[in-house]
Amino acid sequence: MQSWARRRLEISQSFELGMHLRRRANSAAGGTILYIHGLGESGLCFESLMTDPRLQGWNHLAPDLPGYGKSSWCPEPLSLEGFADRLKDLLPLITDQRIVLVGHSMGGVIGTLLLESMAAEERTRIAAFVDIEGNISIGDCGFSAKAAGHSLDAWLDGGYENLLMQIQQMQEDPAINRAYGASVMMGDPRAFHLNSRELVRHSAPEELAPRLAALGLRTLFCYGSPRGMCSRSLELLRLSQVETLGVDEAGHWFFLERQEAFVEPFLDFLQGLDGPGS
Repeated sequence: MQSWARRRLEISQSFELGMHLRRRANSAAGGTILYIHGLGESGLCFESLMTDPRLQGWNHLAPDLPGYGKSSWCPEPLSLEGFADRLKDLLPLITDQRIVLVGHSMGGVIGTLLLESMAAEERTRIAAFVDIEGNISIGDCGFSAKAAGHSLDAWLDGGYENLLMQIQQMQEDPAINRAYGASVMMGDPRAFHLNSRELVRHSAPEELAPRLAALGLRTLFCYGSPRGMCSRSLELLRLSQVETLGVDEAGHWFFLERQEAFVEPFLDFLQGLDGPGS
């Protein structure tokens, strides 16, 4: 099989709407997978999915949100709602008929906000929403809760550096620790702090699971076990009757840690959709 390094050459890089974009195009594709990264992350974390040969029937687009990755830092960091608005502006640039949203962690919350803000006619372009380890309850606020516990001054005067050290001690594959730490270092520390506080605010009321269920489109929530979602969040998803997919022996980045175990059911889900890509 072709190496990941060589497959990366199939990803084009561009800069639009203040965002760095990674794009893998397929002229025969009938739809696009639009990836939304998590807190401190960048679109880099999706490159192995974007180049997976089994998913070559789709176009792939992974932006770095403003203030993260290679994207510009705003004079004032954008809120989660601001990210949703920026992504909505990006949608007209996607010429395919149908789009599958894939949001990881914070990206799951942003995806929910984006879909909730769209008019009915706009939402017809969205074939499905795949929420990967998105926040559901306060138990899902790991690094975000730690950042939110600081004032902005305290965060900038030592809290941010302490978090970078804690990232290297995560119970994840060392390659994931290194990659996530590098992404966090590229981002605006003010954005990390603001968005952390917002994630805590959205997670604490335990309303995100019923909001997922109320979106009115095909939604799949994916999680790693046993090091992923907390038990309370899984219970809330069950009570709201949200369709779920668990990947065993994995954690928060299971789509990297156990890509083989994730891609096959993900592909089955995509092929079961009504419309392009099926």
